[in-house]
Formats: sequence, C-alpha cells, structure tokens
Amino acid sequence: MILIADSGSTKTTWCLLSEKKSRPIYLETKGINPNYLAKSSILEILKNELGTPPPYFAEEVREVYFYGSGCSTVRNQKIIRESLLAITPNAAIIVEHDLLGAAISLCGSGKGVACILGTGSNSCFYDGKNIKKETLSLGYLLGDEGGGAYIGKKILYHYLKNHYPQELKTAFEAKYQKTPPEFIASLYGCGNIASFFANFTYFACENIAHRCMQDLVKGCFRDYFREQVLIYEESKHYPIGFVGSIAFIFQKELKEVAEEFQLKVGKIIKNPIEGLIDFHRGK
Repeated sequence: MILIADSGSTKTTWCLLSEKKSRPIYLETKGINPNYLAKSSILEILKNELGTPPPYFAEEVREVYFYGSGCSTVRNQKIIRESLLAITPNAAIIVEHDLLGAAISLCGSGKGVACILGTGSNSCFYDGKNIKKETLSLGYLLGDEGGGAYIGKKILYHYLKNHYPQELKTAFEAKYQKTPPEFIASLYGCGNIASFFANFTYFACENIAHRCMQDLVKGCFRDYFREQVLIYEESKHYPIGFVGSIAFIFQKELKEVAEEFQLKVGKIIKNPIEGLIDFHRGK
C-alpha cells in the first residue's frame, strides 16, 4: 500500500492506495505543520485521527509520500519522518514541501508558476521536473500574502479599528458574538494563531458581495501577486496555477486581479491530492 498526504496548517488530506489500483481511500486529520506543532502534538494527531491506534493499515503501508507546509528544511522533514515511522513502521518515507506537491499536481510534466493559497501562501517556478525558483516563505507573522491567515488578520483588524460600514459591522458581531477585548484575549491565548486568523475568511465568503469585502480580498491578492508572482520573469510567459481553499473559493476575485496584472491563470484546484495520486500511480 501507498499512503499520500497533502498537509497544510489547517488540515491534512490523506489517500491510501492499493497497489492493485482499487479505489483510493481518503482520510482527513488536522493540519500538521512542524513550524507550529511540537513532535508530541504531531504524533497525537497521527495516532488519534488516522484511525483507532495503531491505524488499521499501519503494517501494510510500504511507501509514504508526505507533502506538507513547513517541510522545506531538513530538521522539519526529520520530525515528520520520525513521526510517520511510529505509525507505519514498515514503510519507506519521503517528506517534501507542499510546494513541490502543488507544482506536480498543477503542472504535471509541463512548466509553470505554481501557487499555494490556503491558510498560508507560497509560490515557485516549476520546470516540469523540479522547482527551479521559489520565494522564501515568511509565515503568517511576516508574509503569507493572500492566504487565509493574511486575509483573516485584515478582516479582524478592520473590525477592531471600526473601519466597516454599519451593516458589515453588525453582520460581523452577529456571527462571532464577541467584544473587541474578547477577540484580543482569544487571539493571544490560542495555540494556532494562523488557523485563528484563517477562520475569519468564512465571513469574507459570506459577505463577498459587499464592496468593502471585495476590496479587502482583492487587495490581499494584489499583495500576493506583487510579492510572490511578479518576482518570476516566467510569470509573463507561462500559466499560473493555484491550489488551496482560498484560491478555490475566491477564484473570481483572484482571476480579476490576475487580469489587472495581465497574467494568464491556469488551473485552480482546491486540493492537489488527485494530481498526486496520478503521479504516484505512474499515470
């Protein structure tokens, strides 16, 4: 059996493949990002959310391919590999950055700019085999332009600063039922701040018809294109593909901003797992 994972900061999608090419089995757990989670927390997620410990398929898995946010360094790859070994002791384990997984899923064997717009954000230029150029991911504190945490942070900021028109302010208060001091206390008391911010994108989705919210979301995408797409000269010549829930949900706004920059948008997919399945099955 082969186990494939595509992991962001919010959730991880798993796919169990039989070598006999039977239908894939899909599973879902919390996000596993070693930048934000200790090894003990990662092990807890793996053991408790992939099935009754140990997972029913543990002994049968021979290969694991884990594509995850935060997995660009040798240190973090080692943390994930050792954690996975605890539940799949007989498997050869490959851990790669989620950016490579996105590029494979979007571009296949072709060239293009591959972008991630989920809780966080990233981008690269992919030559059909390898990532040739990429931006330095600065995470939600310094970067992640256009991602869910970035958008959510601005949504909360504008509410707390009383920037919204009355109808939007009323809608926000009705949805979240918290006072500004309670929001501040929740923010600084939570364990996963990126996910805390990203949850506010639901409000953007529900109110995207409002001009104020459209302007906010599109402004975040403009920041993304300037900082993470236009830096590649290749972006003018090759399609730009996107994976992630934010790209998928707000694709209308994303395409409109791309058009402002005279860029060609390629695929927009919510989850790269299908492309990764095809790749590891040798299609």
